[in-house]
Amino acid sequence: MRACAGSSPPRRCPRRDRNRDRPVYREVTAPGGEGFEFWDCSWGRELAHHDGRWVTPAQVAALAAERAARMGLREGVGSMPAFDPRAAQRPARWEQAVGLTAFAIAGQHARRDELLVGRALVDALPKAQRRALGVSDVLGLVTPLLVGFRVVHGDAPVHEGNRVVDAAAVLQRLLQPDALRLEIPLCAHREDPTIAAAALAQRPCPRYVDRVTALLQLLLANARAPHGEVAFVQQGPSERAAACMFPEVFLSYARAGRIDALLQRLGEHERELAAQLSRRSTARVVLRTASLDPISRAAERALEAVVGPSWRTANATQARAALARAQFCGEAALAHAIDHVVRLMPEVGRLRVPTAQGSYAARAALAWFSQQAGMTPVGRALFELAFVHTLARRSVGQIGLGFDRDFAPLQRHAWQAGHAREVVPLLYARRCTAPAPGGSLRQLGFRQFWHGHDARATEAAA
Repeated sequence: MRACAGSSPPRRCPRRDRNRDRPVYREVTAPGGEGFEFWDCSWGRELAHHDGRWVTPAQVAALAAERAARMGLREGVGSMPAFDPRAAQRPARWEQAVGLTAFAIAGQHARRDELLVGRALVDALPKAQRRALGVSDVLGLVTPLLVGFRVVHGDAPVHEGNRVVDAAAVLQRLLQPDALRLEIPLCAHREDPTIAAAALAQRPCPRYVDRVTALLQLLLANARAPHGEVAFVQQGPSERAAACMFPEVFLSYARAGRIDALLQRLGEHERELAAQLSRRSTARVVLRTASLDPISRAAERALEAVVGPSWRTANATQARAALARAQFCGEAALAHAIDHVVRLMPEVGRLRVPTAQGSYAARAALAWFSQQAGMTPVGRALFELAFVHTLARRSVGQIGLGFDRDFAPLQRHAWQAGHAREVVPLLYARRCTAPAPGGSLRQLGFRQFWHGHDARATEAAA
């Protein structure tokens, strides 16, 4: 939320105490006039010591210069010009301001085509919100959206790209005064296959967690809402442990008689991520974990109501007919979901369940997996659709931000069905397999911060 001239609402910024797990807060009064709350979401986090600081437009240039010096970059970073927030007059100044702010918060350079997408995003706002747009909104909301999410022109979906109309729907919601509540599902925490075949990563990468939460803090702390809450939804060590991972990963533990070790690892993931999120929370933006199980159960109940109790073994014809009758999702959504399952989970439909071993909890997890083992690719596709559809229905009136590994067409289709509209406030974060600090925004990524390979690549690049 931006401070208006003559009015300086108190802001809470964290003061870290290394001897405690939770942050300690102090009152900080934002100076009058325009500004935004700064968070560093760059690869190297060179300006992390400024996290939570309220900065004015004039101070952005100093932050950019400090970043360039810390990164050892020789090129100049420029100065912050006075600009029209709507870019209706002297749009080159608007582009200069956004480009400078993008470098200050992310350490990457925005290309001209990306800046033009930013202007298109502003133009796509409803007239009333566009007229009310301020300098703080451009620096604290529009710029982070361009930094964190690849937005492209056109109405047709583009691989790994978000549409301008959907980004505008997200921005429109961030400019509204109602409290924000986000649920962000996390996918399987799989280790790099070159290190361990079909195993879970040891821990969430702390640097990725810091960067993702910094991006979320930028968006929610600078939104018009008085309060924001983000729940990272993940699978804990319950009997439904296999729901969060590719079947082959669960099977690798089951065949080795190590389901208890898998459950222990899931519990460690849950506790460690919860602790990291607690340290990254502020009084205004709360970050926490939540269980995946309630959403999975709701998705299964929906499928039983729409398709019937035999939905797990339905064929494509039965599934299409049921979805059409219930107006649950369209035929295109089902086709995309089936392709998604066949491509990423070829073992579905051909699973052989080993003999139960281990503790009561391990045997319960294997029993639940056995119930799902007869699922056909169509049945698994139905579940994938129903899960996202359920999440979308829970998010009506809010926004959806994706940080899981795969951004597939089924997610947009299911959100459109869940919201009963073609334009939806859903954006997937940038994904990058070749990080380059100081490069373009295309060389910046935020998705799947569990993945061991991505974590090591990031550490090496930074």
